[in-house]
Amino acid sequence: MFGYIVVNKPELKIKDFDTYQSFYCGLCKALHEDFGRRGQLTLNFDLTFLAILLTALYEPKDQIVTERCVVHPLHCHVKRDNAYIRYAADMTIILTYLKCEDDWKDEHRLQAKTMLHLLKRHMRRMEQAYPDKIKSIRQALEKTAQLEKEQSRDLDQLSAQSGIMMAEIVTYKQDEWYDVLYRLGDYLGRFIYIMDAY
Repeated sequence: MFGYIVVNKPELKIKDFDTYQSFYCGLCKALHEDFGRRGQLTLNFDLTFLAILLTALYEPKDQIVTERCVVHPLHCHVKRDNAYIRYAADMTIILTYLKCEDDWKDEHRLQAKTMLHLLKRHMRRMEQAYPDKIKSIRQALEKTAQLEKEQSRDLDQLSAQSGIMMAEIVTYKQDEWYDVLYRLGDYLGRFIYIMDAY
C-alpha cells in the first residue's frame, strides 16, 4: 500500500525539488499539528504526492513558513500549508491505521498492534469526518483478504480492490474533477497492487 510513489530527485531542478520538499515538510507539520508526534510517525512520500496533485488541481492560496524542526534543527525549511495538505494528513492517518489493522489480522505483527493503539483516538475522529470513504476502503481490504485466502489468481479482481481504495483517497470532493480523480486513483491503486504482488 505504501512505498511506490517517490520523487525522482536526479531529474528535478533544484527549485522543483525545493517545492517538493515544502510539501513534504508541510505534510509533516500538518500531521504534527493535527495528530501530534504519533501522527508524524505515519509520514510517507505517497501522500505527499496526493497533496501536490490536489494543490496543483485546485490552486488554493498557500500559507508558507520557514522554520526549523526536531529532525532538522540546524537548517530552516520551507513548509507549505493548505486544505489539501491537511486532507492528505487525514488520509495518511486513515491508510496507516487500516494497513496496521490488516497487518495485525494477517501476520499478528506487534509493530502493527502498537501503531493501532497509538492511532486509535485519531481514527475515531477520522471515522466521523470520512465515514463513507473508510467504509469503502475497509470493504475493499476485506474483499482482498477473502480473495487472497481463496488463493485467487484473478489479478484484475485483486488489483481492482486496491484501485477502489486509492480512488477513495484521491477524490477530495464531489465536483467536476471527481470522475477524473476517481479514475486516476483507480489505475494508480491497481498499479500499486501489481507492483506489490510482483
